Order: sequence, then structure tokens, then C-alpha cells
Amino acid sequence: MQYHKKLCQLVLVTIGTLYASTAFSEGTNATVVVTNNVTLDFEVNTIAQQTTTSTSFMVDRKLILEVATQNADWVTTIPGQTGLTDGSVNALDYLVWNRSNDATDVRLALIDQSATAVTGFTAPVGGPFDPATPVGWVWHDIDNDNVLDAGEPNAAIVAGATEFSIGPLAEDATANIKVVVAVDALALTDEYRTFTLVAAVADGAGVALPGDDSGNAAPGGASVNIPNDIN
Repeated sequence: MQYHKKLCQLVLVTIGTLYASTAFSEGTNATVVVTNNVTLDFEVNTIAQQTTTSTSFMVDRKLILEVATQNADWVTTIPGQTGLTDGSVNALDYLVWNRSNDATDVRLALIDQSATAVTGFTAPVGGPFDPATPVGWVWHDIDNDNVLDAGEPNAAIVAGATEFSIGPLAEDATANIKVVVAVDALALTDEYRTFTLVAAVADGAGVALPGDDSGNAAPGGASVNIPNDIN
């Protein structure tokens, strides 16, 4: 099981990203039964002999989620902006890619890092804009129209980490995740905020799995022995 996270940033005069490549599945699909056949030819007292045998196994799930920002640099915001869900303000734009060999449920955590510089983006010069806890929304923009529509999984941003589930994501599928925040009317040029989006493999109830069936812990999880079945 693998997890990846990358940083995305928000600044008053400029939200940012790394481009995601075309998605292809990771190897053989989960639950496929693979059979290996072996034939052995040999001689006993010059008499030709032959024996065959076979063994079968079911392919396990290889779970890989990747997160990439899709903004090339800081995203421009406007002091006093409050149109958080109607597409009237610029949004942080993430792409979550299921590179697993099976569909998997996904749980997301948006982490507010206040004003943290990120390598690869234009060097920031200011501090974080108010309020101390950003007011805004993070959502799965299913139709990619930059608007929070009815039925799209979403969460209001809270202090620290904002968590929510987006349900099952098909093998090789991607999910567009948008983030918008309000900006104090008195905010100054070059004040900014930085956010990290983390994607975790989840169970059907939207609970992030703490580890895999080999005892490997997920980021922030405990090493546990999960039964070796399709889940």
C-alpha cells in the first residue's frame, strides 16, 4: 500500500501545481486467478518420462493513491472574496489518481499549513492572511465546473485537518478536488496560505485503513495485521 502527498499553495496575488501524467493500471487486476504450469521431461534407464504439475493463486490488491496539484504556481485571490461555492473565485485544484489494480474507497484530509513555503513555487514574501482558521470549502468536483453542486462530496474547512470521504474511485480513475477560501477584506498583497491534500485508502464506511496485511503502517497509522482477504 502506498500513499503520496504533494503541496499546493494559495496566495493573494497569485494556487499552484505539478502536472499529473496519463493514468494506466498497475499490473494484473485484483482477484484474477493466475495458474502456473510446469512440465518436466526426463529419462529413466533411457526411457523417456514426463510429468506435469500446476499451482494457482489469486492476485492480491496493490493499493496506490497519488495526489498532484494542477496549479502551476500560486493562485490569485482577492481581498474580501466570499463567493466560495459558486465558481466566482479561483480554486486550489488537486488531482487524486487511483493507480491501484482495483477500485478503492478514498478518504481525504486537507491540512492547513498557514504560511509555509513550497519548493518549486515562486518564493513568498508575506505571512498568512486572516482569519486564523480559514473559512471555505473542499469538495470533489465531479463535473469539473469549479462549482460545488448538489450531491458532490464536500466539507467545510476547519482548523487543522479537514477530513471527508469521496467514496469509491475506479481503477485508473481520477478525482478533481477543489479548495476555496474566504479572504479578509484587509488582507495585504503577498499574504498567503498553504495547504496539503492527503489521500488514504479507506474501507466501505469511509474509514482510512491503518495498514496492509503485511503489517506495513499507513502514514499516521499503526502497524496491524489485517486479515488476508479481498479487503
